[in-house]
Amino acid sequence: MLKLQISIHYCVYTIFIQKALSLQTPDNAIKILNYGYAKGYKPLIDYLLSYMNIKGVDTSNKVILITNGFTEGLDIILSSFTEKGDYIICENPTHNTAIKIFKSLGLNIIGIDINKNGIDFNKFKEDLYKIKLDKSIKIKFAYITPSYHNPTGIVMSPEDRYKFYNIMKENNIAIIEDGFNEELLYTSSHIFPIASLDNLNNGVIYIGSFSKILFPGIRIVWILCDKDVIKKYMFLF
Repeated sequence: MLKLQISIHYCVYTIFIQKALSLQTPDNAIKILNYGYAKGYKPLIDYLLSYMNIKGVDTSNKVILITNGFTEGLDIILSSFTEKGDYIICENPTHNTAIKIFKSLGLNIIGIDINKNGIDFNKFKEDLYKIKLDKSIKIKFAYITPSYHNPTGIVMSPEDRYKFYNIMKENNIAIIEDGFNEELLYTSSHIFPIASLDNLNNGVIYIGSFSKILFPGIRIVWILCDKDVIKKYMFLF
C-alpha cells in the first residue's frame, strides 16, 4: 500500500512539474528550477525598494532581504549582531514574540515604560543616562514599534519619532524599527517611518510585512538596511 501511495504521489508531482514548465519560456523554466536570488525574489525586492521610497526612505544605499516571517527576520538581525549578555532597549510592554527571541539569545532587556501618550521622554533620557554610566552595559539595539504598537495600539507622533531617533543617534544605539502594523490605517494619514530619518546612514534596520493586510499564511517579511549591514549577515553564511 505504501509503495502504491508513493507511486501515485510521484506521478502527480511529475505531471504538476511538466505542466508548470510547459507554461514557461525556456529562460524562465531554467530559473524556476534553480535556487534563485539569495536575498529573495528579485522582482519583489525591486518593488519593495520603490514602496519604501514612497514612504520617504532614501533607498540608494539600502538593500532588502526577504525572510520567512517576522520571527526569522528579527532572529537573523539579532543573531548577526549581538552576543549573549548584550543589552537591548524595548518598549514596556512590547511584542511577546520579540521578548521570546531576546531571551532565547541571552539578551538583557531594558524596558521603556509607556503611558497612554507613548514614551515619557524625560524619564527615558534620565534612565538612559544612568544606564550609560555603567560601562559594563553594552546596548546593541533599541527595538521599537512606532506605528500601531503591539499590544497598546499607540501610534508615535512625528515629533516623538524625531526625538527617539535623535536620542538613539546621540547615544550611538542602532534602531530596529518594526513596521509590521504600519499599513493598518483607515481615515488617518500615513506617518513616515523612523527609517526615513536615517536615510544615508546605517542606524536603522527596518522590518516590514504585509501579513496584516494581505495573507498571513504566506509569511513574507522584508528587512531593509544599509548595504554594509547586510554584507555582515551574508558573510556569516
